[in-house]
Amino acid sequence: MLTLCYKNAIIDAMKSISEDIKNNSYSKVYLITGTESYLRQQAKTRLKNALCSPDDNLNFAEYRGKDPDISEIIDFANTLPFLAEKRVLIIEETNLFRVYGASSDSEEDEDGGSDDTEDEEDEDNTDEGNMKGALAAFIKDIPETACMIFVQESVDKRGSIYKAIKKAGRVVELNLPGDKDIENWIISRVKGASLQIRRSALDMFMLRVPRDLETMNQELEKLICYCLDKGEIDSEDVKAVCTERIEDKVFDMINFIVEKNRHDALLKYYDMLALKTHPRKILSLVEGQFSRILTIKALTRDGLSQEEIKQKLSLHPYAVKMSVKNGQKYTFSQLRAILERCAEYERMINQGLMDNRMSLEVLIAELTENEREEKTD
Repeated sequence: MLTLCYKNAIIDAMKSISEDIKNNSYSKVYLITGTESYLRQQAKTRLKNALCSPDDNLNFAEYRGKDPDISEIIDFANTLPFLAEKRVLIIEETNLFRVYGASSDSEEDEDGGSDDTEDEEDEDNTDEGNMKGALAAFIKDIPETACMIFVQESVDKRGSIYKAIKKAGRVVELNLPGDKDIENWIISRVKGASLQIRRSALDMFMLRVPRDLETMNQELEKLICYCLDKGEIDSEDVKAVCTERIEDKVFDMINFIVEKNRHDALLKYYDMLALKTHPRKILSLVEGQFSRILTIKALTRDGLSQEEIKQKLSLHPYAVKMSVKNGQKYTFSQLRAILERCAEYERMINQGLMDNRMSLEVLIAELTENEREEKTD
């Protein structure tokens, strides 16, 4: 299980659920929302397991899909539980929190509007809108023998159902934490398994593994099992166990190019080709990496610290560190020339003047030449 150790809003939100379970005192309605799917599922499961036994099919119901039967939901919640304290309902990823006529890019009010405007006309006058209104009214007066758990990635806080839940129960918002909190969680998990993790391994894990906690948890579990007999996790273990994305392979290839290691740069390129990655995509990623090196070199020249660059560009500290280091090997004119060369090769490919595969081979050969122009800027 994922042990949470995040700060501020996340830890407060999860602590509120833990306190309810510990005290056996529950809200009549919960809304679990936020961008982090793993945390949403964990919170939902914890509440469900605490409120009803796994084999209790009489007092538990789950509703999924865009348009659940609201009448059925209300009837189930109104029925007295059989040999149990509560009837538990989970309503997950529906259209109930969508406001009729709201534009997709409209930003909801942080507090969902005034809670005093109970009868605000935020639903349409169709049967669907009327049923939403009926559910919002029911939520305000849920019987003590029922607990409703809504699970929704995103909600419009102007809707009547959201406002009713906020007033009658608890809204638990769970969004992906920042890099530092994720790193602290990884270190805590590793220490809990009586292991240590090197800084280089932690940086590589953060770069290589996609930023969602479910995937990170799975990859970390594999890594811990792989290293149980070693006592320590190093970067080679991360390479051996964690799935490498194409972006990470390009990142490594750029490092080889900067060091003029043509052999290993080409090996990385052929590795990507073996994975059926199109040369044009690789060329685009190479161009993007050198563009980032140029941008970070310019920001460094302007006096920004690596921490400020990380915040400005939303990058992991290790990616910034390596870009700063790689940028020191080139002048501004050299980096601009590399970007122009990438654009030229792309143009030649589009016009059929150069083979896709050969374009990267030639580019790598050019960029790993031992002689460079004299640094002048």
